[in-house]
Amino acid sequence: MHNLFEDGEGIQIDGVLYTLSYDENAEELVIPSDVVEIAQCLTGGFSDFSSRPNLKSLYISEGVKYIGNSAFQNCRQLETIYLPNSLESFGTYL
Repeated sequence: MHNLFEDGEGIQIDGVLYTLSYDENAEELVIPSDVVEIAQCLTGGFSDFSSRPNLKSLYISEGVKYIGNSAFQNCRQLETIYLPNSLESFGTYL
């Protein structure tokens, strides 16, 4: 499994998780438990988790409360998402 912080990919600011780069071959992704919010899809600046062509499984750990708009858009191979009980809301076009 691809762990964001172990692989040097994740950027977290005040509990909000962003990414700057990614392994486009990763088929599984784990969002760590110390994250409170997953950033929405942004244009320019920090990027997001969208457009991962090979992502099939997404594991969002307990503790995440919010997922921003379009955070995982264009992940067309995504088949399985594990959502935590702590999740309070998620944006459109998840």
